[in-house]
Amino acid sequence: MTLYADRQAIAPLLRDHSPEDALAAYYALHHSETRTQLLVHRDERGHALGFMAVCQTGFDLFQPLAVLRAPTTEMTARLLRNGLAPTRSYHVIVPPALAPAVEAEMNVTSSATHWVFEVHRANFKPVINVLVTSSRGPDGGMRFAIRAADGSVVAESGTNWRSDEFAEVFVHVEFVARGRGLGKSVVSACTAHLFESNLRPLYFVDQDNTESVAVAEALGYTDTGARERAYVGSLKRRMQET
Repeated sequence: MTLYADRQAIAPLLRDHSPEDALAAYYALHHSETRTQLLVHRDERGHALGFMAVCQTGFDLFQPLAVLRAPTTEMTARLLRNGLAPTRSYHVIVPPALAPAVEAEMNVTSSATHWVFEVHRANFKPVINVLVTSSRGPDGGMRFAIRAADGSVVAESGTNWRSDEFAEVFVHVEFVARGRGLGKSVVSACTAHLFESNLRPLYFVDQDNTESVAVAEALGYTDTGARERAYVGSLKRRMQET
């Protein structure tokens, strides 16, 4: 089948309007066709039961991103074995319920639990900082930055991905510039831009990153209750299923 047909088949497995499925829906349904491989598990009648999308992203050209949805850990394991190359490192993101299968099938080098925050327009608490400048990033999306006197970027925010409804906000602040509210300023500018673009801003944060959580909450973001388990690792060497 074509990628388009496969995407049509798995669309009912995702809630396109839910923050819980927003990241997986973007990469499985909307990411560039030339940079996406989709593996679909079907029943005897050809109906899609689960899938894995393996995507090349701008974050790391040598470490593809894989997102999965499946009703059982057994199906998750089969998708991993059939869709990943044993010697290659991947960034794998799954719902917490599927984490045991990932941990059983992969040599994990790092892992984290991500909380998904969202801010609604009525609850947004913007911060105005005249030091924030805007420009286009390599992907064409807007970046918002604060620079040091020598012109180097000390704080920056933008989006990792955008669908027709959602956008994931990122922020990076150099270590020497932390604790001065710069991260909050650039995230505020990015969030305001997304509202102007009629997009719903999402903020994915490691549960242990209290500073990043504080930035989100100060701007009016709240925890949606959605969780993602994120892994970096490679498939264990074993005979793969066909």
